[in-house]
Amino acid sequence: MDITPPREPAQALRLLDTMRPREPGRVTVQIAKSAALMDLVYRLRHDSYVAQGFLEPQDSGKFGDEWDQMENFFSVLCFYDGMPAASVRISHCKPLAPEHERTLTTAMDGWEDEIYGLARSFRVGDQPTVLMEMSRLTRHPNFPESNSDPIFGIFRANFYCLIMTNADILLSTVRQHHMPFYRRLGFQKITDPRKYPKLAFEVGLMACFRQSFKSIQASIPIFQGIDRRDSVYERFFAGERVAIFDEMPIRVPRR
Repeated sequence: MDITPPREPAQALRLLDTMRPREPGRVTVQIAKSAALMDLVYRLRHDSYVAQGFLEPQDSGKFGDEWDQMENFFSVLCFYDGMPAASVRISHCKPLAPEHERTLTTAMDGWEDEIYGLARSFRVGDQPTVLMEMSRLTRHPNFPESNSDPIFGIFRANFYCLIMTNADILLSTVRQHHMPFYRRLGFQKITDPRKYPKLAFEVGLMACFRQSFKSIQASIPIFQGIDRRDSVYERFFAGERVAIFDEMPIRVPRR
């Protein structure tokens, strides 16, 4: 599979005023390191998918799968005014590493050939390509789509995870009507939508590449100010609930 290295994401450069939370102080995020927090993740996923008609209601009121138990997976919860508002599952993998180090990711259930092709196309020297996938991105049905702050909080947390995993490629499986949004974030479409395992909708594989990370961060406000040395990074990965926008530069009003 031949993937052309991406150009600079010109679309992203036009988003300076739109990719900005309205009320950043109301948004916090936390890695779900405890059983109680994972329970919130499973319930949020379930309620979101049921409300959209993508899942039949489960007696447990929860929705999870076997990938949630893998060591290279973790979930992030976003809270708005202290209430669970959105969640995402993060995985990092090295599909081309030696067998004893090899790890896999969710999207390989449906896009194994494409993912191995991506890993081979962007391998540098003897170092195996590191992939990070964001999956199971869901918004609680109590929070309307007009309020983008929880989703912005999730995407900002994702960028912290990119730094932590030192990923070369960020993957996501995306529904057709969400693809334009992902393109504005620097993603490329790798495949057309197809059936997603265990859910009643179709998604296509999209990817964002290391060559674009710096320009994306520089041009999109929700990614600005993120650094390994900032006040959020260490506390976030230690499992604390953090105000995820604390290090985002304040916009200076135009005169």
